[in-house]
Amino acid sequence: MSAADRRTLFVQNLPASVNRTNIWDAFVIFGEIANVKLSENKDNCIVEFEEEGDANAALDNMHLSELFGQTIYVSFATKGNLVDRRKPIWDIEFDAGEV
Repeated sequence: MSAADRRTLFVQNLPASVNRTNIWDAFVIFGEIANVKLSENKDNCIVEFEEEGDANAALDNMHLSELFGQTIYVSFATKGNLVDRRKPIWDIEFDAGEV
């Protein structure tokens, strides 16, 4: 897993009312965030930290915690959970050199 992957978290089971700012506010206490990307249906998101150690701290503290009364699941992001499976395969962009 590359260094970037160890800085990026996948957060699942988000409440329907959540927005990008809510996610940012919940995770920024662990360190500087590079990006938060909320899925279209808002049930999961990606949180990318600037530093790997900050992502580790967020994972350790936020996995199985509650956000707006709902238990969330936090893990390191993988290529599989970064793909929106509702999009046609021809709409998915890959990095140069990937098959």
